[in-house]
Amino acid sequence: MEMQIDDISYNHHNFDLSVILNTFELESHKKIALLELMALIYADGVVSKEEQSLIDMIVEHFELNPNLAITYREWAKGISALLLQGEALIHL
Repeated sequence: MEMQIDDISYNHHNFDLSVILNTFELESHKKIALLELMALIYADGVVSKEEQSLIDMIVEHFELNPNLAITYREWAKGISALLLQGEALIHL
């Protein structure tokens, strides 16, 4: 919905994450998906064990360097901090 794509349907009963992850073939697309996921996960400032397990599983599934996830995590935290600062600036 965020990307304004209308032709995607979702049925949580038939959802298979591995099938979805397999649609990402290019390494750059895998990295973009991971970056977006990191931004979503870190948006509330709290990372649950389930969220961290999901990140670890996706990094492994995509065969990405685990150190990349650390860099992406820090980027996501930075983006979240900038958004918070921007909101605060509005109310000054």
